[in-house]
Amino acid sequence: VENVGDYVQDRPTVATVVSAQSGQIVADQLQLVSTTGKTGLALTLGAPRVAPHWYFGQTTNPAAAGSSLSFMLSNPGPTAENAVITVGLTQGGVAPVTVPVPARSVVPFTATTANRIPRLVPYSVAISSAGGSGLVVAREVIGPDGATQPGFGTMLGTPQTTNHWLVPA
Repeated sequence: VENVGDYVQDRPTVATVVSAQSGQIVADQLQLVSTTGKTGLALTLGAPRVAPHWYFGQTTNPAAAGSSLSFMLSNPGPTAENAVITVGLTQGGVAPVTVPVPARSVVPFTATTANRIPRLVPYSVAISSAGGSGLVVAREVIGPDGATQPGFGTMLGTPQTTNHWLVPA
């Protein structure tokens, strides 16, 4: 177990690649957020590989002061990517958004400040990449100012859709 904070300070976003020198591993991240008015803890499974498509089920942009919802677009590869973010609404449509993601970087796309995405309306998200080997995408939610615990959460998207899902208790 490595504490990334021992090596990286004062960076708003950090991504990493974890590799085994022998055998196989499963990697996850533990994030602790403690800022003015917000605290939270998230444990998120890593992705075993990049993918050209990432999907998120129902999402709703929060409207309370200080809250936000972002998609963290991670490109661990050596080539720049363009992430195309498509929003699915039950009624109406939203033009896709293209976000450039440089090589070996993380770019947050803040959905709550995107004028195209309505607040307090449920939507789904599909993110496709073009230009390289693919991305890893997570959704990050920060609760409103003064919210009770938890005030922060993150989850990895899924690189596939299917007609059958298993959801543990």
